[in-house]
Amino acid sequence: MRITEHQAVDELVVYGYLRGAAAPSGRLRALSSALKAYCEQHELTLSRVFTEWIDDADGSVFSSLLATLSTQQPYGVVLLSRHHLGPRDVANSRAAQITTSGTRLIAVR
Repeated sequence: MRITEHQAVDELVVYGYLRGAAAPSGRLRALSSALKAYCEQHELTLSRVFTEWIDDADGSVFSSLLATLSTQQPYGVVLLSRHHLGPRDVANSRAAQITTSGTRLIAVR
């Protein structure tokens, strides 16, 4: 339990979601660090970062995120931008699936 503005609040668990190039890179590590920093600054507990590679055509990483959301019921999913959910039409559909699950969608930018 944390104390925020002099009131006790339960731990605010979030999951991160990134979409990156086909191989791990310095840029992806920097994006992951930015997610962690945002969560620390806003007193969010980053439980895990789901990373989807651009060439992951089957959407298995996003499916894993949805399965986790249905069983863990976290406070939210943190993205650096909606771009990390995929192309615009895919991102809109995915954003709706996240919020329909009762989870907040938090876009840093």
